[in-house]
Amino acid sequence: MRWRIVLFASATVFALLTATILVMRNPAPPPPPETVNSSDWLNSNTTENLSAFLVPKDKTDFDWENMSDGATWRIGDKWLYDGRLDASSVIDDAEIPDARIDDLLRGNALLEVTNISWMEWEGEQSLTYVVELAGSFSGPAIFPVPLIETLAGDLLVEYHATEYIRVSDHATHRLVESLTLDFEYDYEIGIGLEPIADLYIVTNNSPAIEWWDFPLAINETWLSEVEETKTYTGTSDYVELPEEDEVEDVYRRLVATEQGQGKDTHPDCVDATNVTAFDKENKISSWRWYCPDIGTWSWRVGEVPLGVTGDFRLLEYIPAETRALSPTLTIELSPPATNKSTIIEIWINASQGNASVAEISGEIIYGCCTSIAFSTAINGSAWLELNVSNRIDDTSTFDDLASHGIIAIVSNSDQMAMASITLYGSVLGEQVRNTGGQWQWSPLDVSVHNAAIISSVIRW
Repeated sequence: MRWRIVLFASATVFALLTATILVMRNPAPPPPPETVNSSDWLNSNTTENLSAFLVPKDKTDFDWENMSDGATWRIGDKWLYDGRLDASSVIDDAEIPDARIDDLLRGNALLEVTNISWMEWEGEQSLTYVVELAGSFSGPAIFPVPLIETLAGDLLVEYHATEYIRVSDHATHRLVESLTLDFEYDYEIGIGLEPIADLYIVTNNSPAIEWWDFPLAINETWLSEVEETKTYTGTSDYVELPEEDEVEDVYRRLVATEQGQGKDTHPDCVDATNVTAFDKENKISSWRWYCPDIGTWSWRVGEVPLGVTGDFRLLEYIPAETRALSPTLTIELSPPATNKSTIIEIWINASQGNASVAEISGEIIYGCCTSIAFSTAINGSAWLELNVSNRIDDTSTFDDLASHGIIAIVSNSDQMAMASITLYGSVLGEQVRNTGGQWQWSPLDVSVHNAAIISSVIRW
């Protein structure tokens, strides 16, 4: 009998030691020292003074030589980014006891153009890019694993976003995102995985969000008022998901604050333009650097689902293979800016190396409903005229009535070129005329805003 008691006691001690090792194998270390990152600045609630940017421009103030216009993409264009996610808000909002994230989650993300086609948005047909961003990220975290105790391990994040972007101005109609969060931990008998959230979010924008009011000029500012409708599906034992669609009016004042090179430090992006979004209270909500040499953003900071802040910096631009096999296509406008309902001249130029390319046929697309055929002559150029109409832009600004992209697309191809035409005037001035002076929202003092609007009305 005694040997059975000794054996039972030994087994009990062994089991307790095993459990202790299981729990203490990756004990929760003390919190790390505070670090400063893009998320800290973004969420600092600092209010900025934007009065220097709210100065209406005269026609002579447009510096066409130093403005950045939009670029066209090809199916297969890719951009590789160094990605960093601050996911601490997920843990904080879920109020998970003893859980914390010690550092930024790091990984790479690939942005790729996967399709170009005609799609209908708000009753109008628009040539639309389908662009996909996918990345995997990980970083140290502390998490209370059910039935085991609080352990140190890694938070794993899989993020995928599909954007539906209007070709003519790179405005986003729809964003479809998926976000998977898992906590990976190590213990004696293997690797454990605790699912935290597996989410799918669809955001529809009305009107489309226009991050780039091409052509971009330093100190330019424009307003974006968008109704965002978000639909959530997915599963989580920690994060509460809305049961109904979320509909919110989102206001942004977008400001082209500086030119130069962002923190991406990519050698091709020394002449990028920073566009920062501010809310009604002048607080920064996000920013992007537009790099004309790669045709899109080289550095981007902003929110991904669940309040996670994403920081993406360009590592490499990988052009589609079809670019090397096709002639280069460009558009020239004369003039680049004009009054509404006037006629401008357009030249479409095709070249391969230093040689002109004839018989390149296609069509010019302007807005929803204007299409004009072209074919390059022996000198590699085609010439035509276009009535710019009087359509007002969705992005309200002091500086122009509208700016619209003009697209040249080659027949039976995804090869395109674009140029932006600016219509002199003031969207805000038109709104004052149409509403009898009703005030538009502004993150500045009302008197400053109204004075600028009145000035723009008088000028035009």
